[in-house]
Amino acid sequence: MKIGLLGTGFGLAHAHIYHTHPDVDEVVVFGRTPAKLERFAAEFGFATTTDIDHIYDDPAIDLVDVCLPTPLHADHVIRALRAGKHALCELPLASTMADARHEVDAHAASDRQVFVDMAGRFDPATEFLHTAIITGKYGPLKALHIDTRTALLWEGYNIGLDSIAMDVMHGGLDSIATALGRPESTTAIGVAKHTGGSAAEVLLTYPHTIVHCSASALMPK
Repeated sequence: MKIGLLGTGFGLAHAHIYHTHPDVDEVVVFGRTPAKLERFAAEFGFATTTDIDHIYDDPAIDLVDVCLPTPLHADHVIRALRAGKHALCELPLASTMADARHEVDAHAASDRQVFVDMAGRFDPATEFLHTAIITGKYGPLKALHIDTRTALLWEGYNIGLDSIAMDVMHGGLDSIATALGRPESTTAIGVAKHTGGSAAEVLLTYPHTIVHCSASALMPK
C-alpha cells in the first residue's frame, strides 16, 4: 500500500515501522518544516511535502496516518474518509466527545476503515493483566498502579494539565476501564511547569479495588 503520513513529531515512530513493513510500498510525509522533513527523506528514503493537499489529492494513497496534534485528529480523519481513503489515527481519537462522534458518523457513512492506534490494548502485559482479572488465577485484584513518564519530545507541543490525561494517561486509563469498567469515584491532582510539561496523580476506586494512575511529562530528554 501507499501511505500518507501527516506529522513529523510522533510520526517518526510510525515511519520506522513503515520502513520495514513488507506491505508498505511507498510513504509520503507531510510536515510544515522542511528541515524536519529532511530526516524522513535521508533516513528512510520517503517522499516529503509541505503541501497537505498533495496527500489528499493523490489517488494512489490508500491510507492517511494522522500523527498531528490531538485537536487536529478529527478534521483529518474525516477529510481522509471524504477523500476515499482509510485512516489511521494516533491516539486519542479526538480531544472532545463531539469531535469523536463526528468521526464515528463519518466512518459509518463511508466504505473505508478507521483505525485508532490503541496498540497498548495488545501489549502482552495488558493482555496478561486482563486474563488474570477475568480468570481470578491469582485471586481478586485489590490494588493496581500504572505509571507513565515522558519528556517533552515533540517540539512546540507542551503537555499541560489540560492535555496530560489524553496525551499521556490515555492508554493506562483505557486499560483500567476495559478491565474494571467505570470507577465509583475519581480523585485527581496535578502540577504544571511554567516552561511546559505537567504531572498528575489519579486515584480510582471500585467496590473492592483501588487503582492509582500516575503520569509525568516532566522528565529530562
